[in-house]
Amino acid sequence: DTRYLPDPTDYMWVALWRGQPVGTGALTHVDLARREGEWARLIIGEDSARGKGLAGRIAALVRDYGLDTLQLERIYGSLYTHNRNTMRIDLKAGYSPYKVEGEITYVQLLREDWR
Repeated sequence: DTRYLPDPTDYMWVALWRGQPVGTGALTHVDLARREGEWARLIIGEDSARGKGLAGRIAALVRDYGLDTLQLERIYGSLYTHNRNTMRIDLKAGYSPYKVEGEITYVQLLREDWR
C-alpha cells in the first residue's frame, strides 16, 4: 500500500513465501529520539500461506530489526483480546501484556527484558 511510503516513521515489509507476496509486518510511529515504535500490520493474506509459521517469523524479524538495527528500547502494540492466535504470536516473539481496556490488550517488549 503506497500510502505508507511518505511517512518516515513507518517501516513496512512484505513477506514472500515461495517467491510470492503473502503477508506484511511493520514498525509504525517509530520515534528514534524516544527509541520506541509500534509493532503493527501483521497480516498473512494468502490462505495457502497460513499455518506455516510465517506470522511468527515475521514477528521475530520485525522485532529484531527494531531492537538490533533501529536500537529501540521499547516496541509496543495492541490487539483484540479475543484474538488468541495473535496473542500467541506476540508472546512467542517476546511481548508481554501490560494493560487491557475493553476489547483491546496492549503489549510491549522492553529491550532490558529481552536478552
